Amino acid sequence: MAFISRSGDFLRTGQRFLSQYRTRAPRACLKETLMTEDISLQELLRVGAHFGHRKAKWHPRMESFLYAKRDGVHIIDLQKTVEGLENALKFVAEQAAAGKSLMFVGTKRQARDIVKKTAKEAGAHYMAERWIGGLLTNFTTMKTRIKRLNDLREMFETKEVEKYPKKERLVMQEEMRRLERNFGGVSTLKGLPDMLFVVDAKSDKLAVAEARSLNIPVIALADSNVDPTQVTHPIPSNDDAVKVIEYMTGKIADAYKNNFKAPAAPKAAAKKGASGKTVLMKKDEKKAPVKQEKKA
Repeated sequence: MAFISRSGDFLRTGQRFLSQYRTRAPRACLKETLMTEDISLQELLRVGAHFGHRKAKWHPRMESFLYAKRDGVHIIDLQKTVEGLENALKFVAEQAAAGKSLMFVGTKRQARDIVKKTAKEAGAHYMAERWIGGLLTNFTTMKTRIKRLNDLREMFETKEVEKYPKKERLVMQEEMRRLERNFGGVSTLKGLPDMLFVVDAKSDKLAVAEARSLNIPVIALADSNVDPTQVTHPIPSNDDAVKVIEYMTGKIADAYKNNFKAPAAPKAAAKKGASGKTVLMKKDEKKAPVKQEKKA
């Protein structure tokens, strides 16, 4: 594309933006804005987060997040990127501290391996191959497929499949391979995720739509061709460059992993036994009915 051959011009445009922002921003405010959560304009500029799409592909609702236009290509305002990323990291950290679950969604080719690796390291769920329609809105049915995957895994691990004929084992092996591809990243999902991080809100618009219909918060990168109003926490940024995807998913994963606290198990209530000693009673344990003796 034309903008790739003029990458030097775009870099100089981003550097001019950086110098102008430093000039007009108060010094005390500048340090707080740039270095909160270890986010810096220089780093965003280095990975290429300011590259947008051509004007012909832009979305009008992204106008407030754009800084300039160079040779028909939009430049994203990195100040808005820092603000959006800070808000997203704060939200993820708060939810993680409350024991909430996170799902990474990145099905485009350049994002798949990054999403898989990052989500596994953070202990989060992920969808990287393709979005399965109804995964959220029809989760009751999808849960049966996830259970089937886990059952097949256990059968192969315990060698239980060896009691079946060879033909059946091959069929089961192919079924597990298919389920692993579609549901491997959500095999530990017990219920609906509490929030989604989407790399490309346009290519994975079905995931965004399902989350919105269930009021599940969505954090997503918002390139110049994306409608930011469809996302709960938009991060104005390029969503195609590998370095940008690595940087953004890494930041979200770190905020989740470093603040996650598993939900506390329900406490057992205390009761006194017949001997007078205190005995722990489970929350769901019902008290035995007390029979009253009839007076003679």
